[in-house]
Amino acid sequence: MIVNMTAKPKGKKETRCCIDLGSSYFRMLSVDVGSGRDGASVRSFLQERIYVGWGEEITATGSISQTTAGQAADVLKRLSEDMVGRSDVRLTVVSTNALRRAVNRDEVKSILEKRSGVDVKVLSERGEAFLGFAGATLDLRTGEPAILADTGGTSTELSWGAAPAAVSFLSIPVGTHTVQAATGVNTRHVSSRIARMLEDAGTPSGDSPLPGTEESPTIMFTGGTAVSLASVWKQMRVEYYDSLRPVEMSAGELDLVGRRLNALFRSGRERMLLLSPERNRLLLPGLAIIQGTAHALRAEKFKITARDLRWGVVLGDGIIERGYLADEQEGSYSR
Repeated sequence: MIVNMTAKPKGKKETRCCIDLGSSYFRMLSVDVGSGRDGASVRSFLQERIYVGWGEEITATGSISQTTAGQAADVLKRLSEDMVGRSDVRLTVVSTNALRRAVNRDEVKSILEKRSGVDVKVLSERGEAFLGFAGATLDLRTGEPAILADTGGTSTELSWGAAPAAVSFLSIPVGTHTVQAATGVNTRHVSSRIARMLEDAGTPSGDSPLPGTEESPTIMFTGGTAVSLASVWKQMRVEYYDSLRPVEMSAGELDLVGRRLNALFRSGRERMLLLSPERNRLLLPGLAIIQGTAHALRAEKFKITARDLRWGVVLGDGIIERGYLADEQEGSYSR
């Protein structure tokens, strides 16, 4: 679906909202979409995020405590209460790997739904990867080959295809919380592990065309840590960070950011960064994953985008496709 972000709104307006229950933050995106003869156009959008951090608990114990589940439900209620029951709002609540991998997933899902009054859709690995690809590639031309790495707290989802549709994906059980919890983990270790998984999966790299194309793919990163690194890069360059515009970086520039971040953390001056304390704590683990992924993909340059699966949900047709939910049998559906 091609969406005009600048056209004047025409015709009927609809509010579409997606709340993503991530491993660190619960993030809400609300978009007013106008439809007319020229297709759909985004009139305005609103974003909000609240730190929950249950990914650390899941990484440590494999489950979510009753206390944490209750707190998470209160956050979800706060983010959604103004939209529940409204006929002019299309609300979709999705959860990704953090809740998907919890051994008490069904119990926690029930707590979330009963307290908030909204249905929670737990995405499969495929659903998370494909919806993320659709959202992240909005700024690419239709049909442009791309590879997306979505770095989360408990996993990293890789997807590839031609904008806006992914054709395949790979879920890597490496995230910022898992790297943070491990001891002695460095960029080289993360890079070699990711490289082995990509080789086993037959994932194309940044310097070779996707199957059936003559064009090398555009490498893209999204996710909280990736976006934080982009904003840090802009801060270092004394430039304004616009979340609607992808940030282009080279591997050398990413290494420079890494050296400066390590120096800041060693000297205890990380408070100079324009980020929350929760995000600061995950910067270096996330940097290791992104550097490792970029190296494994042989990406000399790449784009970092704040657009993610929430954009894929709100600008889609509202239907979560078969195979996109965790309670469906993984691998039995194709797209």
